[in-house]
Amino acid sequence: MTSTGLNQLTATVLSKRGTKPRRAPVRRFARFVIDTRLVDGDLTVTDAPYSPTPTVSAPYPQSLLLRGRVRAGAGPLRCRPLFPGRVLFLADQGGVVPTPGQVTREAYPNWTTTGLLLVDSGDLADPRLKRQINALTGTDDEARPSRMWYGTVRIPAAFLFDALPLLAPDEAPPGPGCALSAEHRARIVAFLRGEWGPRLRVNRRSPTASGDDAAAGWMPEFVVGADNRFLISVSAAALVAPYDGKDSAFDLAAPAGAGRLHPAHPANAAIPARRVYQLAGQTGHLVDPLPAPVTSGPRYGLLKFTRIWLAQPDCSILFPFQQVRLRDRDGNVLGQRLAANGLLFHPLPPGARTRFSVSLAPGVANAVVRVRWLSGAAEEDAEGRKIECWQRPGTDDPLDVDLAGDRVHIVIRRLMNHIMTDGPYPVTHALRGEGRNWRCTFVSMRRVIRALVDNRIAGGRLNDVRSNEITDEDERLRFDARILQIVDLAMQPYRNPFGTHLRDAAGFLPKPKGGWSPGALLIGGRPDPQLPGSYARWFLPFLNAFFPTLMPATNVRGSSCHRTRLSLGHTAYLVWQSRDFAKNDVTRNFPDRVLGRGGPGALVLTGLAGDFHLDASPPPGDEAPDDYINASIARLTDGGLLPGALLQFWENSKDFHRVINRRVARTANGHSPVFAGVIDEENVGIIDQGGRKHAVVLPTPSLSGYRILIAADWIE
Repeated sequence: MTSTGLNQLTATVLSKRGTKPRRAPVRRFARFVIDTRLVDGDLTVTDAPYSPTPTVSAPYPQSLLLRGRVRAGAGPLRCRPLFPGRVLFLADQGGVVPTPGQVTREAYPNWTTTGLLLVDSGDLADPRLKRQINALTGTDDEARPSRMWYGTVRIPAAFLFDALPLLAPDEAPPGPGCALSAEHRARIVAFLRGEWGPRLRVNRRSPTASGDDAAAGWMPEFVVGADNRFLISVSAAALVAPYDGKDSAFDLAAPAGAGRLHPAHPANAAIPARRVYQLAGQTGHLVDPLPAPVTSGPRYGLLKFTRIWLAQPDCSILFPFQQVRLRDRDGNVLGQRLAANGLLFHPLPPGARTRFSVSLAPGVANAVVRVRWLSGAAEEDAEGRKIECWQRPGTDDPLDVDLAGDRVHIVIRRLMNHIMTDGPYPVTHALRGEGRNWRCTFVSMRRVIRALVDNRIAGGRLNDVRSNEITDEDERLRFDARILQIVDLAMQPYRNPFGTHLRDAAGFLPKPKGGWSPGALLIGGRPDPQLPGSYARWFLPFLNAFFPTLMPATNVRGSSCHRTRLSLGHTAYLVWQSRDFAKNDVTRNFPDRVLGRGGPGALVLTGLAGDFHLDASPPPGDEAPDDYINASIARLTDGGLLPGALLQFWENSKDFHRVINRRVARTANGHSPVFAGVIDEENVGIIDQGGRKHAVVLPTPSLSGYRILIAADWIE
């Protein structure tokens, strides 16, 4: 660069410093990718195709691909970013990056200076600038890009040696012919390694956009072939953070070689770049007119996946591990990795079919995460009662959708077996005067209700492991408030059976103004696992809400006449605790097949389990016969029962038969733990008041212990 040119460049950059921001100039920054006047002939515009397993060697799916030829003698085809922000460089893999001591102008041709250019607006400190960028991109919060990649670019020597120090904060520009400072050389190396980048800014003193960094003559240029042809890719994404876990989990779903700055990394929730430019053009803030192939492209139907039951913004560590499979009526299947924010924009050209079947499949070979899904829309039962998605089970069957409307909401859930075995596993002790039967049912019911609410309503936020790491009280209140809102919106229509106050181990939980807050019973690890077992009643309103259907009458002693009709959830609550089944006013709410089956019976009754995995009633008598015990042990340890299933044990056959015959067994000894897996042929692991992997010795005929074994597994 000549001395005159360097002085002009210095004056241009320095004029951008020390000035007060004004409103209008920021929006004029928005430009199309290239100056289309330099293109000879037509510009071809396509979208990169879907891929269930994206790689770093190809443009990320739904990137904007521009193909064409540069006019002879037109000069370099410079990159023109859509919005200002920090500029970072991702060099082609396997390239050569110098050390600070090797940085000289003469050595420049030996370095790798081709790759992707990233413009990141996510860390802009000026809130007004952020608002103006939001206005020019014309998108809502969920689909607003904060990062855009342009490739393949070449970093010119003028950018590294002349422009870079001028863009760095608080660095004096070098004079003509001056040697490079140590700081300048370090910045060049850091830029080529993708570790540091300057900010592209708006020249607020310039009356036109030509004075902005995006229009500068030192901007990186796109690689053009010997025949003057070019292929340009533009990717867009929103940098996101999960609500249900640590974002380090995204690294496990990243393809080989994809760092956090690469568009293929799951922390970057992809957005179709064509859609970004279409919306920016509609705002009227673009400096350049959009090429016709961009504006005439397809519209996009939106599939919105969430873990929470509401169609609100969400982000999950589960999503990038899934591939969305779209099948049309002709049997054509398209697969695409799900973005971390749960948004999939499907292109719909004019006249295209809008009906598809949607399913999910594991998308990462070395980290298989299986899920269930269902429509997020409310449905009606046979009696016309509204049934929300959180009251319905998920499935692994394809879901029929129509993308003709604004959006389709689909809820994703973890398998209940998995969430039931999540930590922590507190060790609790029975209080004075409290039987062990009360303690085990409280512990198992607490784990189940928290798992159901977390999986079906709160979307993994209730049991988020990060909640244990929050030490700031204000941050804790904000964290809990977000969960309360989601849970309370679901549960508010259901009656508070507790009156004005509830006593917790930490004191009173007041009734909120205008209604009760069921979420307050669960946030912050509530209810305290050390509470008396009688506090299992806290879970009754949740069971009533999940299963509000009234029970049909069971014929008992020749009569099917109800005195008191209970809900399905209330009945399951009593079956779990093996209580009240003998009372004349409610006994006809209890089907025979679930009596005495504890937690497994509650699962089967509510449809959370399809049937019992193990339920062989022994012949009447005080002791179960040897062949019955051996058969029960073989069934329990055959590998078909998954960790997280529910168990019910009884010490002797006589007590069990009293219960199933609707007679009170006041001295019966049973146990209601959670199954944690087979340890060996004589032991199974359980989760109960003793924590996890608390071994239970199976009752061989010569060994006393729990003689009646019952088990049921989850269908979701």
